[in-house]
Amino acid sequence: MTDPLTIYQIVIDKMSTAVMTGDTDICLRHVAVPFTVITRMGTFTATNEEDMVQAFLTFVREMKARGATDYIRLAREARYLAPDVIEGVHVTHTIRGAQRMIAPFAARARLAQQGEIWRITHMNHAIVNTTWPIRMWEPAAHSDIAPAPFQQ
Repeated sequence: MTDPLTIYQIVIDKMSTAVMTGDTDICLRHVAVPFTVITRMGTFTATNEEDMVQAFLTFVREMKARGATDYIRLAREARYLAPDVIEGVHVTHTIRGAQRMIAPFAARARLAQQGEIWRITHMNHAIVNTTWPIRMWEPAAHSDIAPAPFQQ
């Protein structure tokens, strides 16, 4: 098996690129539907590709409107839960020029391999957003603390 941290970082890098370029094809290739997003204030699910694309493009437009120049997610840890399932933790940095747009925050993601493609099925962010789609992250207090592992 390939190192789970490497796989995890590759997938979140692809998604960061998709956000910065507005590439819906990359998004749909690496995000499974249904796709569940958890915040400290709620749980949201995109149940079909149309909902996923709408939520993705809403976030992309907000990032562009706020002048984001870099969207960097750095993997901290990842492990296999099964040969085709990885769970990991990363920290998100949203930058405009040389300044942070918002405080960095931890997130946990679950990836499932479907054929040769690893796709994100669940994300749990240390944010307090209460509505879907999420327009821009609202980091929680203690946003550096990773969310708890997903229930099996």
